[in-house]
Amino acid sequence: VSLHPGVIATSLFDNTTGFWPLVGKLAADRTTEQGAATTSLCSLAEKEILRGGEFYRDCGVLKLTMDAAIDAKGELREKLWMFTEDAITSRGFALPATLA
Repeated sequence: VSLHPGVIATSLFDNTTGFWPLVGKLAADRTTEQGAATTSLCSLAEKEILRGGEFYRDCGVLKLTMDAAIDAKGELREKLWMFTEDAITSRGFALPATLA
């Protein structure tokens, strides 16, 4: 699965310059606990609870609204998988026979 934890209010931007401190103050929309919630769910939940290939936000599946983001036939998913495998093997890494 993929996820977006949100923009978390931390001290990340405290020592930055330019417009970054302003970005940190205006865009931060959740606490560290709220930001960790979706990540924790996706990393700790039993595989029967999660739906592979989905994008999670706020501890739930984010409904895609753009036609470009919807891959009903799985063609884009297959192309991305092949591209990823090629990128890995072309750099000399071996892929396992099966993925768990």
